[in-house]
Amino acid sequence: MNPFTKVKFPKLSKPFPAFITEDELLIILSYTPYQHLKDIFTIGFYTGLRLGELLNMQWKWIDFFQNQITVKCDNDFQTKNKNERIVPMNEKVKTIIMRRNGESIYHNHEVVFYHKEGIKLNQGFVSKQFKKAVRKSNLNEKIHFHTLRHSFASLLVQKGVSLYIVKELLGHEDLATTQIYSHLQKQNLMDAVNLL
Repeated sequence: MNPFTKVKFPKLSKPFPAFITEDELLIILSYTPYQHLKDIFTIGFYTGLRLGELLNMQWKWIDFFQNQITVKCDNDFQTKNKNERIVPMNEKVKTIIMRRNGESIYHNHEVVFYHKEGIKLNQGFVSKQFKKAVRKSNLNEKIHFHTLRHSFASLLVQKGVSLYIVKELLGHEDLATTQIYSHLQKQNLMDAVNLL
């Protein structure tokens, strides 16, 4: 019998995730030398897509008529929880993707973003380029590519969007995962208390 089976370990506190503002994104973009990386960083910020989802995004995922991206699973790519989801495109995202769609060189490739030789971009490379731009910006050292996803969720919550909707947009299986953003609902909490 294992003597540790009855031992209760203390719960470690989870720090609030780092997030950036739209102004900080613009600063990071100003230190990003390549247009395709600026596009990836911007779409990450305004869609909450994971880096793997962005780099595997195919043209067939894009619906310009309904202004949405359908994150799909196939033999080459699976989402984190293996579920497909729909992410609406705001005007900034649609403009970037339409610009890339309008440039004929992109039509020879299934994926929206790729290495110049037609090979898929490497996640490590994109992540390091983002970190390099963050360091040049003299912003918080805790900011990394996944911060764009946190920023998307944080902005939505701060604008009063329900955690249930944020959960769906992020593709979380469990609301508990999305609840890390609940501390940002200060105004909602104040409004609720002021009803008394």
